[in-house]
Amino acid sequence: MSIQLDGNIVSLQLIQEQHVTDLYQIVKSNPAIWTHMTSNLESEEDMHKLVIHALKEHQCGKEIPFVVWHKELNRIVGSTRLYNIKPEARTCELGFTYYATEVQRTAVNTECKLLLLQHVFETLNMIRVQITTDILNLKSQKAIERIGGTREGVLRNDRQLPNGRIRDAAIYSILDREWDTVKEKLHTMLHAY
Repeated sequence: MSIQLDGNIVSLQLIQEQHVTDLYQIVKSNPAIWTHMTSNLESEEDMHKLVIHALKEHQCGKEIPFVVWHKELNRIVGSTRLYNIKPEARTCELGFTYYATEVQRTAVNTECKLLLLQHVFETLNMIRVQITTDILNLKSQKAIERIGGTREGVLRNDRQLPNGRIRDAAIYSILDREWDTVKEKLHTMLHAY
């Protein structure tokens, strides 16, 4: 199933194998982007494995992995996805998000979240979306709170990362009954850019 979510600034397009090099170059140009990610990424081959895995999960209906295409720049500037999709429970998670340095702290993330959440609540008819981030990733936590995510707590010893560190995870959610308020907030934020 092919899917594309279009905004004014970005287009979220289903990730493909031909995107591997562009995605790897984004991370290679600023390795700090990958600091809090849960998978190893030391080579383009590592990125290729991640993309192949995401495509397999998509074929099983468990994920919708996207590249973020910036319309004005006419190129890929990041990636994000919906994952752990559970239609029977009407829940999913949003994450695996990273952006090229030059589009961080711009309207890109705001519009991506608007497009993703709109798809979650208005197309997939979910009742809850979860957003999980490393307890040390304060920048991500602030961004989630800024868009209207509610902090639910901390999962202690959530997982061991490739570098050996044991990660605690901050858990956030947005519920279907909160969507109208969050949607309005995201539109207001976009108009402020």
